[in-house]
Amino acid sequence: MANGTPLILGHRGALDQAPENTMPAFERAQELAAGGFELDVRLTKDGVPVVMHDEELLRTTGASGTVGGTTLEELRALDAGSWFDPKFQDCRVPTLEEVLEHFASHHLRIVMEIKEQPGRQREAAQVIGAIITRHRFRHTPIISSSSTDLVREFYRAHPHIERALIIKTKLFSFLRTVLFANLYRIGGVHVRETALTSTLVGFCRRLGLHILMWPATTPEAVAQAVAFGVEGIIADDITMAQRARKGEG
Repeated sequence: MANGTPLILGHRGALDQAPENTMPAFERAQELAAGGFELDVRLTKDGVPVVMHDEELLRTTGASGTVGGTTLEELRALDAGSWFDPKFQDCRVPTLEEVLEHFASHHLRIVMEIKEQPGRQREAAQVIGAIITRHRFRHTPIISSSSTDLVREFYRAHPHIERALIIKTKLFSFLRTVLFANLYRIGGVHVRETALTSTLVGFCRRLGLHILMWPATTPEAVAQAVAFGVEGIIADDITMAQRARKGEG
């Protein structure tokens, strides 16, 4: 929170103004005075953490195949920007190392969603955790995941890194939150817009957990999250969320 109001974080950067999960999207989020941004992390075939939401390459690069089946060298040859606008044709899929190297010293909160990668959870926790540990941040980064296996592996490999559990539905949200708060010392929960309730927020307060809502898609959803008292709002449209946070629009 900043001055008692929730931070507005860009969802995959400023995804409405630049290709999602690319350096221009993160730089644009900073230009819009966002409190930080959220990004997605996957491992390449050769075990390098890269910033990309989909496992399939097609939507954002036009190529066939998957992130996990592609080497970093092969991935870096792909155009990750033209699908959004031809002016971004030189965009490449960034590595997590590159993003953190550029932004670690900035006044931004970085939330890293580690995507589910069956069979590679331990590898992902060890490699990603080592990269995070190498950098000095102005604000502590947060890793999040909907994979209970990944949250557990991060707790075992890098207990000093703050962890959050992603909650997508109302069903079992309380039970899962209690379980992981006690077993794996999570620091917060990141709740889908449609699953956020005032009861869940109060419940997290009693457990000492921070709570973020994602992805804010309407001014009404932002206003409700503010009223509930969440610490942060991950928004597709940063400017809309900033205005709604102030009660405008």
